[in-house]
This record gives sequence, structure tokens and C-alpha cells, in this order.
Amino acid sequence: MCMSSNSVSTLEEIVPHVKKINSISTISSDINLDEIATNNRIIFLGELTHDDYVSDTLSLELIKTLHEKYNFNILIEEMGLRMGNVTERDTAEDVIKSLYKQNLIFLELGEYDILNYYQASRKSKNPLILAGIDLSYDSGVTTGLKQFVMHNINNSTPILESKELAFITSFYKKTLFSKPKHVKQNKRVERFVLYCKTLATQLQLSQSKDVAQQQYWIQELENMSSYVSWMWYHEKTKIHQDFDIRDEQMARNLLWYIHKVYPTEKIIVRVSNYHLARYLNTIENNARLRPNTKVCLDLAKDSIKDNYFSIAFTHYFTPTIGKEKPIDYIPIADETSLEAILHAHNYNYAFLNMKELKAKNINTTFNSYLLLRTSCKADWASVYDGIIYIDKEKINFNYELNVVPYPRRKT
Repeated sequence: MCMSSNSVSTLEEIVPHVKKINSISTISSDINLDEIATNNRIIFLGELTHDDYVSDTLSLELIKTLHEKYNFNILIEEMGLRMGNVTERDTAEDVIKSLYKQNLIFLELGEYDILNYYQASRKSKNPLILAGIDLSYDSGVTTGLKQFVMHNINNSTPILESKELAFITSFYKKTLFSKPKHVKQNKRVERFVLYCKTLATQLQLSQSKDVAQQQYWIQELENMSSYVSWMWYHEKTKIHQDFDIRDEQMARNLLWYIHKVYPTEKIIVRVSNYHLARYLNTIENNARLRPNTKVCLDLAKDSIKDNYFSIAFTHYFTPTIGKEKPIDYIPIADETSLEAILHAHNYNYAFLNMKELKAKNINTTFNSYLLLRTSCKADWASVYDGIIYIDKEKINFNYELNVVPYPRRKT
């Protein structure tokens, strides 16, 4: 495939403004993190795909610097709301280990080094607080809710014996362990949503010994409501229809943290590039998107104004696992893309400050794989504030899960 003259001229104009990242350990200084951290209260870090070891390692270096030098003390991860809450509150290392081992989705993110850093910080004078932004999908949710009501709410018996809690418990478990059948469950989903609202109101009006946990469970009931809706309203013919429900709730969870739980703290949020995108309807050639699709940051951006900076990750070589070759690295196909031009200029790691490029009136409309699998054309400065390029991603190393912190297995 030959580059069009327009693609060449656009990307060659950008190349002189690309900041080379010399090594993983120098990333904070190489991208001038000082300016970004000083001018923003919230830093969003993306991932092109989960399981990218190099993205995880670069992100950890940024998290360390933001935490230790700039007092970003809250880390919000793409994991269940309850999982982050329980892990943060429980000090027993074996309980923490068990939580992570049971949540395979989180383990697949390959964030063991980040987890180790978080756990080590808990014992320091400057602990990092962990939180989850995603829908909760584990059976411990309803058990935790009952225990909270029993031990913290005065006159808890009416709530514990209510039809609302009984139905919420049974239908939530059915949702976890049954295959969704869209048409037959509509009325029960509507009932579940109504009962979650009713129970949240009851909790709001109750006197609690633990106000912070009271507010958490009110938020979790909304989260559970969205999860059940997300699962039972899923339609195979509209495969991404349900992402709206998920991202809408992720946005509500995010704003709850930012405005109510941690209203003055500096916050790091780490989710996939997809959830960090803005103005998705302006991105061309992406089959994943429907007209007027909005995701987490797109929904939340107006409420947090200009007080944040979002950084997406992308790469040229994609790791794949096959039968003949355990690990193979496939180059991207579109030679007119940003990834191809950076690879051609021999960058191992690089950073583009899209805000700076836009301020200098440089054309930031080009092809890129920032939303995975498909080369898409967009004015990427409107979608992300910064882009970190990695030439070759790597499959994560294996870790020993029998001890905490989790060391890498010797190879």
C-alpha cells in the first residue's frame, strides 16, 4: 500500500513535534509530565488493549511519578466498583490476594506490577487509594449489602425483610449465572431497576454508623441496576448497543468519585482508550461505533471542564498468540497511519501532545489505530489530549499468585 500525498504531508508535518521517549524509566521527563500534572487535577491513562505489558509498565512509571511527586493519591481502575471498595478497606493481605485471584477480568489486565506498587504504598506514609469505576458483577455484592444493612443501619430489619431486597438478591444472582434472554425478562428488569431506586432511597433516609459506606451502597445500587440492564437488554443483532448503558454508569461512577468522594484530591483514572474517547461521532471508518455513541469521558467531560488531560496508547506491532508460533508480532496494515509513520522514523516509544499541536495550528486529522483493529480517520486532538506510541507491545509475563506481592515467575 502506498501512502497518499495528503497522508504523507500531514504526518510529516507532525513528526518534528514528536517527543521521543528514550526509555521506560525516563517517560515522565520525556513527555514533560511536570506541565501536565501541574495544570490538571485528573489524568486519564488509556490502553489500546488489555494485557499489554509495555503499556502497563509505562503507565506504572507515570503513576509512580504522579503519586510520589505531584500528590495524585487516588487511582481509579477499570474494575468493579465493589472490588475497589472492598480491596481498599480490607487490610488483610490474604483477603486482597483472594479478591484479585477471583476476578479474572482484572487479572487479565496484566497489572500485577501496579498492584504490587499499590499494596506497598499502603504500608507507607503516602498510601495510594484504589477505586473501581466499572459495573460490579460478582456474587459478593448482595452479601455485602446485607451485611452493611445488618451492622450499620438502625432498625435494619424492615430493609432486610423487604420484598425489594429479596428480589434484588435473587434476580442479581440469576443475572450473574444465567444466559440473558432479552424479550422475556424486560418486566423483571424494570422491576429490578425500580426496587434498586426504592432501596437506595430507604438507605438515604436511614441513620448509618458509617456514612461513607452508606453513600457507597447507594451508588452501588445504581451500579447494580445498570449492570442488570446491561446484561438482559443485550441484543446480538446490535452487539455494541449495550456499551451505552455500561459507559453511562461508568461516567456516573466517575463523577461520583470526583465531586463527592474525593472532591479536592488529584486523581488518576486508567481505562481502555475506548472509554476515554470524545466525539466518537466524528471518527470515520470504525465499525465498532453507532451514530451518536457516547462513552465514559465523552459523557463526563462537561462536568469536569478543562481540569483533566487524557493520554491514549497505540502501537505498531500487535502481539498475537497462535498454535504454530506461541507469540507472533503482526505489523499494522495501513501504511498511511500515524503508527506506520512513527515506525518508519524508528521510534521505539514516542509522545504527541495533541493540545500543543492544535495550538500551533498543525493538522491533527490523520489515520490511526487508536480505537483498535481498524484504521480510523479523525481529528485526534478532539478525541485525546495526548498519545503515547509503542513500537512493539509484548504479552505479559506470568506471575506467581501464591504470595503477595506477586513476583514474576523465573523463566
